[in-house]
Amino acid sequence: MEYEAQFFDLAIATGVSCYYDLAYWETVIAAVKKVLKPDGIFVFDVVDPDAALTENWSILETFMGTEIILEALSDWTALIKKWVAKL
Repeated sequence: MEYEAQFFDLAIATGVSCYYDLAYWETVIAAVKKVLKPDGIFVFDVVDPDAALTENWSILETFMGTEIILEALSDWTALIKKWVAKL
């Protein structure tokens, strides 16, 4: 992102976690961390692959031509903990 460091109070990325792998999200989190103010907030959500509706939703997305990447919640937790520790 081409913004000065500590420029934003808030960054939001919802409804998109399932379209990119964890390596991409690690890059996103690093970029967001750079542009957030020290007390800034990053809001994003992830899809629970074990949730009851996930399979039907994934089938619909695939039918519409969208590739879905479902990561285990434990992998998301590990990634988030890694970056929270760096904040």
